Amino acid sequence: MIACLAGCAVTAGLGGLVNAGRMTNVTLDQNKDLLLSSVACVVLGGTSLFGGVGSMGKTVIGVLTFTVLSVGLIQINWIDDLARQLLTGIVLLVALVINGVLAKGK
Repeated sequence: MIACLAGCAVTAGLGGLVNAGRMTNVTLDQNKDLLLSSVACVVLGGTSLFGGVGSMGKTVIGVLTFTVLSVGLIQINWIDDLARQLLTGIVLLVALVINGVLAKGK
């Protein structure tokens, strides 16, 4: 377990260095949206945040669903950026509530 976490830390650090090398300037919060997106994909894939079992196949389905949602909202020109974030948050909230209800039922 400790070796796995150490390996993740080393590869995350190397990835950060590579990303910093590609950019002309770097801020601490430049990829803050990626965290929400990754958790959203996992939740949309059906993995419970309250402790449960997930699978790679379900997570891939969650990634595809989130990508279709994001790209679909970008294609609608009359929706501004704040409304896109609001609609994405509403969809994720509904998915989380459904996931919580299903987790309590088991």
